[in-house]
Amino acid sequence: MTGYRADELLGRLPPYPYWHPDDVAQHWQNNDATMSGQAALSGFESRVRYRDGHEVLTMVYTARLIDAHGQHSGWMGSVVDITAQKRAEPRQRQHDAQLQHAQRLAGLGAMASTLVHELNQPLAALRNFASAAKAFAEQGRADLLVSSLDETMAQAQRTADIVRRIRGFVRQRTAGAEDGAVATLAANVLALLQGEMRAQQTRAALPSVRGDRMLLEQVLLNLVLNSLQAMHAAAWAWG
Repeated sequence: MTGYRADELLGRLPPYPYWHPDDVAQHWQNNDATMSGQAALSGFESRVRYRDGHEVLTMVYTARLIDAHGQHSGWMGSVVDITAQKRAEPRQRQHDAQLQHAQRLAGLGAMASTLVHELNQPLAALRNFASAAKAFAEQGRADLLVSSLDETMAQAQRTADIVRRIRGFVRQRTAGAEDGAVATLAANVLALLQGEMRAQQTRAALPSVRGDRMLLEQVLLNLVLNSLQAMHAAAWAWG
């Protein structure tokens, strides 16, 4: 595992030649913990250096050797090369992130018609309120002009909220774990599905949860879509 011959290691005391020069302090700490019986039973990671200079990542497990008389007579160690596993972890995390991204895109595809419908409503309202505001301005109706402009701003904000949710779902990376209210997560998902169902605001005091908001919304989105599809299939079966 380290490239050294047995006669180069047997009988030697630390520091050992395979200790990584950048981790000498950590190697001494691990060695002292082992010799004092304080090493973690679950093992510890240790970076060592092969004889030719390349790094080897290991997992070290140690245990006390107890003889037939109950006396501590030595130590037994087991060292596992985990270099390939550790180097594969970033690729696995990247693969998981890409898979989650693909799932979010698939969810968007399933509700594309709903999103078009939801965007058409505020855009049509914007056009109508803008036309009304122009007419009221020409007529000198200041009170109605202000009311139309207020409605225009409200519809513009509604459109921006829909676009923000869409961008959140298609984003490659999410914000990570954060505190959030379940009711808010559910409301965000239902807002994207208003074309297929009308959300009813709950009065229940739902607790806060900690997690990745976008991923939690994706789970809720999939659950609601599956429920809607199941209800549609059941209605069709019953005629």
